[in-house]
Amino acid sequence: MLGCIVAGRPTISPGRFLFVLPEPATINHIVVFLTGSVQFDEGTGASIYCNSDVGAAQGTAWKFLGVLTNDKPSAVFKVSGFSEGINMLEVGIAIEPISTLEQLLMESEPRSQCLVPVSPTTLPNPLTIAQRIGENLFNYVTSFTRMASLLEPSLQVVPLKTVQEWYNGLIRKVTSDPDGFMRQRLRVKVADGRKTEIELEKDATWGDLLTVLLLKLDEQPVDISTGFPPQLLTPNNMEQPLSGLGVHSGDTLTVTTSNGEAVVAPTLLNAAPTMLLREMPDDNSCLFNTIGYVLCSCSRSSAKELRELAAALVLSSPNYTEAVLGMPPERYAEWIRGDTHWGGGIELAVFAGHFETEIASIDVGSGRVDIFGEGNGYAQRVYVLYSGIHYDALAMGVPHKESEDCTVFAPTEDNALVQAMQVAETARLEHRYTDLAKFTLRTVGDKSPPTCGVDVAEGFFTTVDEKNRTIPPQCLNKLSITVNELFVTLG
Repeated sequence: MLGCIVAGRPTISPGRFLFVLPEPATINHIVVFLTGSVQFDEGTGASIYCNSDVGAAQGTAWKFLGVLTNDKPSAVFKVSGFSEGINMLEVGIAIEPISTLEQLLMESEPRSQCLVPVSPTTLPNPLTIAQRIGENLFNYVTSFTRMASLLEPSLQVVPLKTVQEWYNGLIRKVTSDPDGFMRQRLRVKVADGRKTEIELEKDATWGDLLTVLLLKLDEQPVDISTGFPPQLLTPNNMEQPLSGLGVHSGDTLTVTTSNGEAVVAPTLLNAAPTMLLREMPDDNSCLFNTIGYVLCSCSRSSAKELRELAAALVLSSPNYTEAVLGMPPERYAEWIRGDTHWGGGIELAVFAGHFETEIASIDVGSGRVDIFGEGNGYAQRVYVLYSGIHYDALAMGVPHKESEDCTVFAPTEDNALVQAMQVAETARLEHRYTDLAKFTLRTVGDKSPPTCGVDVAEGFFTTVDEKNRTIPPQCLNKLSITVNELFVTLG
């Protein structure tokens, strides 16, 4: 867990240093670095060696690892291959002219300056190259996919410009670093909000990953997770390949660090994604924005398209008659296209059928769950929250990271339903709902009430709930009562 380094000790002769490392079988890598207080003299640097045969004749067992210079003040070297079956490992450092160091590097094996050992340069397997190019392209373009049409929600398209940008970037990378394309690049997100990227050889191990993270973050990694929801990586040993743990180039790692403390930080799984309320704007299109969020890639700008879709679906279906809609289908289509008209149960049923998805609407005030599309054999379900006059989306995720939200679940995922109900209960306890049965209706200014037969009393009445909170006049569109009944209430 802890280590102690005394800079400059022991010195065995001017410009020569020796460090003895006990129990080398437990050591995977060593880090050698300048402390920063003193630099090498001009034209000099340090050569790094290790000796696994303590007591051998002088110079016969020392293996060259690499070099340090003022331009390269630190380096990581893998020593696990030298330490098997021995009780002691020596690390030697020699201050030498740059010309000597350059000669040593030229004569050394390819592993001397590599964080992770690599085999001598050979022509990569064509299949491996093709796989890497394909993976790189897929990982890039999936960030730019969008729905081709609301009428065909399963069809995803990528702008041609995106592919051209990927190609240009690939050529730049290969030109500047021909071998870099064959290495793994991983994105790293630290639990405290930091983000970075790291690079590893394609055959890197768990020990290699820990070492790189330690250097990159300047903190000891405690827990490392990947995927969404994040799954904790649990290797069997330090030499286990990352590929065996399901980690591949382009993946994102979520890391919890020790924060410099000698205690184990909580695992990331203790802060795993949970069901969250994603609020929609109060713009009379909350239902459509909510459906856009849960079914159209977390979009909050699909209301107009979804209104048009609802109108088209109703007009094309014999099931939505005047008896169901409360008005002729043609009139409904014109009405629902208006951006001041609210959506409700009819629209939820329409969208459930079109997207072949169960839509579970949870009423905050009563806790009732209405599942539109239930019993039709749909393989997926989304959750929305209804406050009485407003809809919001529910998503599995973490705060402030909506881009990673999961909004679609299997109908058999009981945990999703339980967590959605918990969100609704929290909202109820905070009284984040409107009880339509407890409205008080007041006339607005000096206006006279409308005559009987008027569709909407908007403009003549305002409403407040039992907490004396003003409700927008448009909410009268949601009241299932007639104008005459309004007069009785006012009486």
